[in-house]
Amino acid sequence: MDKTLQKQRESGFELLRILCITGIIFMHTFGPLNDSLNTANREISIFVNAVANAGVTCFILISGWFGIRFDLGKLIRLDLAVIFYTLLGTLLSGEIGAKSLILSCIPILSGRYWFLSCYFALCLFSVFLNPLAETAGKKRLGSLLLLMLFLFSFLPTFFYYELIPDGGKGFVHMTMIYLIGRYLRLYLTKPLKTGRILALYLLSTLVIFTANTALSVLKGTQMGMFARDNSLFIIASSVLLLLLFRELHFHCPVINHLAGNVMPLYVFESFVRMYILNRLIRLDAHTGSPLLIMYVAGYAVLTVVICMAVNELRRLTVAHLDDRIAALLMKGYRSATPGVTRLGQNACTRLCHYLEGTK
Repeated sequence: MDKTLQKQRESGFELLRILCITGIIFMHTFGPLNDSLNTANREISIFVNAVANAGVTCFILISGWFGIRFDLGKLIRLDLAVIFYTLLGTLLSGEIGAKSLILSCIPILSGRYWFLSCYFALCLFSVFLNPLAETAGKKRLGSLLLLMLFLFSFLPTFFYYELIPDGGKGFVHMTMIYLIGRYLRLYLTKPLKTGRILALYLLSTLVIFTANTALSVLKGTQMGMFARDNSLFIIASSVLLLLLFRELHFHCPVINHLAGNVMPLYVFESFVRMYILNRLIRLDAHTGSPLLIMYVAGYAVLTVVICMAVNELRRLTVAHLDDRIAALLMKGYRSATPGVTRLGQNACTRLCHYLEGTK
């Protein structure tokens, strides 16, 4: 293989990221309709949920596979992009009150996007998590992951008991998935049979779909218990997808470029659906139609196209300002860090002396 091509980013995981965000948008489009669907469309929605809700877990697994390297400047640039799209979405929605605008300027701190807030925290903790994964050894790291999976996935899946009642949408769950990604990268190095991986993935998806269908019939309403983020089956499906796309070795500049739109899609898609597309066609008027799946698919694809077009426009116009603002903030951070560090250390020392009763 050409050495230049070897250095280029392979596109298997990038394609997975694009498919995952598209699936998430597809699932989010179905979400508001679930309470009014007829039987056939409810089954379709349950199936979409069984497939697409693996998307977020796949994102974290990919981060774990490659390993997050803490870069404050990169986080600042990411935060600036999130603020841009949040403010734009707020203006589109007409919510231009002082509170909405202030919260739109601090989307990560305000927890507006749970995944991004947890991702930022994960980036901060990566300086501790990476050495843990790399020095613990296969046996100890495996034991840690088995314990975490039992407490935070097995119990919620089969007993509906959550030590942390967040449905898997929180930092502890994200940390566990990240470490699974690191484990797979460090210790699963041999090529795998793609046919077997695909068969296991289809089986896991079928279990999720069948279990949620049965539960929905028993409860008389649509249920998604086995497709939650902390479901053992969703985690299994996500791992299998990661391993399946790991075996795809090809390079496509177009796919790699489009994958750069994943974050804007995640942030901006709800605004596009609610405040642009809803004015073109009301999906809630078609919940009993056999064509609903086509309408939802059209919504999802159009949402992806609009969000990507807006992000490409931003790249060509104002995105370069992110680098300048980040550079200024980093300069201030480097200047202030020594003094703040000394202040914190002195405060801790004085507190310890006070508690010990010494001068």
